[in-house]
Amino acid sequence: TTLSFRFRSLSCNRDNFDYFPVYTNQSGPITRNCTNCSQCNTKIHTSIRGDTIQLTSDINNHGDTCIDFAGKDGIVFEGNNHLIDGSDNGYGLYISSLSTTYGGGSLFGWVVRGADSKYNIIRNIKVRGFDDGVNIGSSYNEYENITTVSNLGYGVYIRSGYNVFQEI
Repeated sequence: TTLSFRFRSLSCNRDNFDYFPVYTNQSGPITRNCTNCSQCNTKIHTSIRGDTIQLTSDINNHGDTCIDFAGKDGIVFEGNNHLIDGSDNGYGLYISSLSTTYGGGSLFGWVVRGADSKYNIIRNIKVRGFDDGVNIGSSYNEYENITTVSNLGYGVYIRSGYNVFQEI
């Protein structure tokens, strides 16, 4: 497989420039559509760097965390100004590392934290009705035009640095 590289200049560090690589396959980036949380997550986790996952309808009354990047890198999540609506649990968007619990569950086991989700672009989405609308635990991602309302905790909870935010 031959890989090609495309670089996008983003202002986010002390020198005012950081280059986020986006890797694509030989045929170029692919756009994949999704209509619900499970479908979006499957497409995020099976995509390669440079692909776009595009939400094509509102998601209503989802019961737990909806979109979870789980350590995936280099994906564009295009919300097309659709709404992700929850039932006051979990996160609307969760951008963090993939974690695995070993032993007697999360209470008595130990957690191995995997690689962070990096170099993703999440844009044009509305999030409502979760514990936290957007929970960010990874660095080097870009967030554009995200609206959060009526969440129990934080609209956007940032636990990690070196991210780019526009129109939040």
